[in-house]
Amino acid sequence: MTRQNKTADPYVQQRAGSMKVNIETSHLWLAHVAQLWDSGRRAGARRAGGSARHLVEHLALETVEHCVRACGARSLVRPSPVERILRDLTFYARHDNDDHVLATIGRAALGETHDSSFFKP
Repeated sequence: MTRQNKTADPYVQQRAGSMKVNIETSHLWLAHVAQLWDSGRRAGARRAGGSARHLVEHLALETVEHCVRACGARSLVRPSPVERILRDLTFYARHDNDDHVLATIGRAALGETHDSSFFKP
């Protein structure tokens, strides 16, 4: 954005603000889960970890989308770091089925039996 001299554009500023809030929200969730682990609350850490996994994935995808919208199509052309981040992130997000992650969070919230590891051989 600075290379293209777009920092004064109010729409770019709005997207930058959204990206900052998304990143800060992700950091708060990660700190929360880490604090649960550090205090020995393993069951709570597992539940919060699943929620963090789901939320951070969506915040990361939304953040990259804001970046692409702010920077334009050139950000999707190799060797752009944005292109690589988007490619890697969309590949990573497919490792765990988000529907399964969210259903597991729901089962835990309802007191149902669930596997919080998301590993299915």
